[in-house]
Amino acid sequence: MKSKASPPKTNSLPAMLLPSTISLRKMASAGLSGTLLSGIGNLSHLRTLLLQNNQLSGPIAAEIGKLSELQTLDLSSNQFVGGIPSSLGLLSQLSYL
Repeated sequence: MKSKASPPKTNSLPAMLLPSTISLRKMASAGLSGTLLSGIGNLSHLRTLLLQNNQLSGPIAAEIGKLSELQTLDLSSNQFVGGIPSSLGLLSQLSYL
């Protein structure tokens, strides 16, 4: 009897963050790699996003500034390049960065 092969583990963002109605996402030290894509801005009800201690790289997507309900954001200990998007200044509810 042949055993079924497991589907490969996917660690891409924002695919792992869906659905858009989610309000909390803790993915610290989850072994994530890749980039933070512009689709992150579609998670309109997100209040907490903890992605620290992963291997995320590339620029931080400016669309992160569309997360108007975001209160807590931790992207530390990753490999992002470039500056902090000015759109973060639009996050009036943000109390922890």
